[in-house]
Amino acid sequence: MLHELTGADLHWVSLEDVCRRLKEPHTTAMDAALKYANDAELLTSGPLPVHSMMLTHKGVMAVRGKGKR
Repeated sequence: MLHELTGADLHWVSLEDVCRRLKEPHTTAMDAALKYANDAELLTSGPLPVHSMMLTHKGVMAVRGKGKR
């Protein structure tokens, strides 16, 4: 989903845009998912509280199915 918002080029996307696209409110579950993705080096997020995020190259490769499984 984040890859669809960012397109081919990596750039920052606001958490508000992600929530709007998912049609989901910002919840603690979403915070846990963001922490997991950040810890797994799949995305970079802004400082706490998270307001924006960007896929890392590892995240892009995972989205494209080329990452290690």
